[in-house]
Amino acid sequence: MTRAIGIDIGSRACKVAVVDGGPKGARLLRFAEVEYPLATSGAAAPESVLEGIRKALHDARGPKHSAGFAMPAEQLIVRELTVPFADEDRVRATLRFEFEPHLHNCAIEDVVIDAITTGTVTLGPGKQGTRLLVLAAMKDTLRARLDQLKQVGIDPLHVDVDVASLFNVAAQSGALAKHPNCLVIDIGAKTTKALAIRDGKLRVARSIRLGSKGAQNALERQFQGDSAAAKRALEDASGAGSLSQMPADGPATVEIVSSVREIEAAVARAVSDDFLGRVLRETSRTLPSSGSGDGITCVFLTGGGARHAHARERIADHFGVPVEDLDVLGAVAHALSPSEAEQAASMGAVAIGAALKVVGVDHAGVDLRKEEFRFSRTFDRVKVAVAAAATLLFFGVFLYGLKSWLEWKQVQREGKAVLAAMDDAIGPVAEKYTTKVPGAHRQPESAADVKTAFTQRRDYLKKARSHLQDELGLATSVPPIRSSLEPWNAVAAALKELRGKIEYILVKSEKYDQRQGDVVVWLNDQAEGDKILAELVKRKPDLFRDVQMRAPKLAEDKVHYELTFHMEMQEIERESGEDDAPKEPAK
Repeated sequence: MTRAIGIDIGSRACKVAVVDGGPKGARLLRFAEVEYPLATSGAAAPESVLEGIRKALHDARGPKHSAGFAMPAEQLIVRELTVPFADEDRVRATLRFEFEPHLHNCAIEDVVIDAITTGTVTLGPGKQGTRLLVLAAMKDTLRARLDQLKQVGIDPLHVDVDVASLFNVAAQSGALAKHPNCLVIDIGAKTTKALAIRDGKLRVARSIRLGSKGAQNALERQFQGDSAAAKRALEDASGAGSLSQMPADGPATVEIVSSVREIEAAVARAVSDDFLGRVLRETSRTLPSSGSGDGITCVFLTGGGARHAHARERIADHFGVPVEDLDVLGAVAHALSPSEAEQAASMGAVAIGAALKVVGVDHAGVDLRKEEFRFSRTFDRVKVAVAAAATLLFFGVFLYGLKSWLEWKQVQREGKAVLAAMDDAIGPVAEKYTTKVPGAHRQPESAADVKTAFTQRRDYLKKARSHLQDELGLATSVPPIRSSLEPWNAVAAALKELRGKIEYILVKSEKYDQRQGDVVVWLNDQAEGDKILAELVKRKPDLFRDVQMRAPKLAEDKVHYELTFHMEMQEIERESGEDDAPKEPAK
C-alpha cells in the first residue's frame, strides 16, 4: 500500500494530511494543523513558517519521501484561454506559444505552465477549439518554495495548486455526482477560493484576496486593537443574530442597545456583512465567465471562515440555491476522533487533495514539477520496493544455497558409502595383485574429495588391467554382452524376405533381451508359419540356439491366426586359451 502526505502551507497555518492508498480506497490516517505566530503586520516570518511546517510534519508522522504540495493560487498567474485546436496533443504543443501574450510582467521562459481542459468551443463552421484554465507559476517562486521544503527534508513528488486539490476532493467525495453544476467556495484566513463547476468539470477558478482574518482585523481596528474583544464580538454576533443581515432599522437599532456587548456584536455583524458582501461580489464575477449551461444547483462551503451558519444563509439568499458543507471526509475513509475529524473536514481539504494525488487519485491532472523542476530522485519512490525485493532475493539465494549445500552433503555421504563398498570389493583383489604380481602398481592414498577418490580408483584399475594384459599377458577378457539388436535385425530380414511369398503377414509385437526373444505375427493361413520358422532357423544358426513356433490361435479380429515364435539365444563364449589363473611371464 502507498502511504503519502499532502502539505498545504497557508498564510495562517500549515496543514498536513497523511493518506494511505489501499485496494479498498484511500484512508486518512492523521491530520495536523500548526498555526504560525504572526508579526504585528499580520504576516508570519519565514522562520516561523519553517518551524510550523517542521512541527506539522512531526505531528502528522507521515512518510517524507512520498509527499505532495499544493501551491496557493494567489501566487500563480491564472488565466482562461481558448486555443483553435481540438486535438489534445496540438493543444499541449502550442500552449506556451498561445499563453505568452497573456504574460505582462515576465517572459514565457520565467514560468512553469500547466492547464486544465475545461471544455470545447465552436469557433466557426466546422471548426472546434478548446477552452483551458491555465496555471502559471513563476520559477523563482516555485524554486523558493521547493528550497523551503528541502530544509525540512521534503522533496515533493508533485506540486499541485490549491484550487486543483479542492476540485480533487470535491470530485472524490461524490459531491459533483450529486450536483454536477455547482460552486465550491473555500473561505480561508486571508484568501477565498471560488470554483465554478459545470457538468462535473472545473470551468473557472479564482483566488480572492479576502478572508475571515481580514474581517477580524477590521473589527480589531474599530476596537482599538483589542483582539480578545473582537473575537468575543464575532462569537456573539454568530450566536445572537444574523451576521449576514443588517438590523431592520439600520444604525438606529445600534443606538438604542443598552448593553456594551450587544453594541460590540452589532458592530461585528456589520463588519462581517461587509466582508461577506465583498466575497459574494467577487465570487459572482466568476459565474459569467464559466460558460453557458444549466444554472448552479448547490454551493459547497469549506474552510475556517465558512463555519458560521449566517454565512450559509447569506450565500443561499444571494445565489438562490441550497448551501452545504463540502463533505471533505467523504473522499477518504478515516477513524479519527470527532474533534480531529471536525478539524480535518473544515481545514484539511487542500492537504487531503494533495495527498490523494500522490496515491493516484487525481481528477484535475495539474503538476508544476516540470522542466528543471521535474522530480529526479526516482530512487526514493522505489527504494522501499527495491529494499523489499533485495530482501526477498537474499532469502531466496540463501534458501537455494542452503538446499544446494544439504544436497551436496547428502551426495558426499552417499559417495563415501559407495567408495567403502568399492574398497571392500577391490581390497582383496588389489592385495593379491600387489603381493603376487611382480612390478604391480600400488593403490594411492584415497583423496578427501569423493569425485577425486572415484577418479583415483578408476585410474588404478585401468593401470592394473593394462599391466596384466599388455605387460604380463595375464588378463582375462570379459565376455561381450549380446545386443538385442542382433535378433531384431535377423527377424526383420527374415520377414522382409518372406513378404512376397506370404499373402498376409502382420507383426503385432516383438520382445527381446540378451537370452531370448518372442515375435507375435498374424497370418491368413496358419500353415505359412512353417515358412517363417524355417527362415529364422536358416537366417542365423549361430545366433539362435533354438527356435520354436507355438500352437496357433484365432486372433482378436476372429479372421486371422496368431502365431508366436520363441527364440533362445546362443551364449557368447570366451576366447580359447583364456583362464582366470595367472601364468608365468614369458622369458
